[in-house]
Amino acid sequence: MEFLINKNWKIQKEIYCLFTYVFSIFERIFGIYNMDKELYTVIILNSPQCSPRYCPEYNLILLNAEYSCWNQVAFQMAHELTHYAIRQHTKIQFEYKDSYCAVGAFEEPVCEAMAFYILKSCAEQWHECELNIINPGYAPFFVKYLVNMYTGVGETNLYDSYDKWKKLCAVYSSEYTPSKRPDVSAMRNHLFDTFIKMPHEIKNIIEYPMYLDKEPYDKLIDVERWVEIKPSSAEFIKTICSIQPTKPVVDTNPDNTIGN
Repeated sequence: MEFLINKNWKIQKEIYCLFTYVFSIFERIFGIYNMDKELYTVIILNSPQCSPRYCPEYNLILLNAEYSCWNQVAFQMAHELTHYAIRQHTKIQFEYKDSYCAVGAFEEPVCEAMAFYILKSCAEQWHECELNIINPGYAPFFVKYLVNMYTGVGETNLYDSYDKWKKLCAVYSSEYTPSKRPDVSAMRNHLFDTFIKMPHEIKNIIEYPMYLDKEPYDKLIDVERWVEIKPSSAEFIKTICSIQPTKPVVDTNPDNTIGN
């Protein structure tokens, strides 16, 4: 891992300690093999002209946060690391062939929910981070950041049809500015609540690209097939996949005829 910050050595060391700590939580959840398969570069800027993102083609994680706001930095780290973990697992399963296909309408709220979970973990386990020596009282700031974002829920039923779901996926497949970011807060909170109830099942989220449905509903996850392969995780899988709409009913008798 190469870590670059356009700041002095003290800031560099502090953010590196935070990243190492957050990364260790990811390793515990998703496994070292999934997280350490490829080298990547992390760049942190502090510019209004930049938005956080993971660039898989360059194995680059780009963050944009105030260096002293460790809660904001941790949130962005966790969000982008979730994208990274999903892609790494998919590459491993497909022997590093370029066969990853993202479903933005599902993956974005998953990444935000995972970022929430990391904020919660940081607050509860802050004593394990080296930065605790510098600021042992910082844990409540993770909680405050989490609560403020969790309670900021917009509309709750935006993507109840397949057409809306597919349009949302298209938005995430194209360039968009943070100000035009679609509202996935209700889905995110539902996923986060599920993560809290079933923390040992969180590791399953990076498998979702392996269970994408085929055309014409290629932006949906085939829940039945996933459950069939992982029956022990059926409750978790069904709960997280409930954020996606149901498949449209196909009219098998379009002419409304009976018999011959």
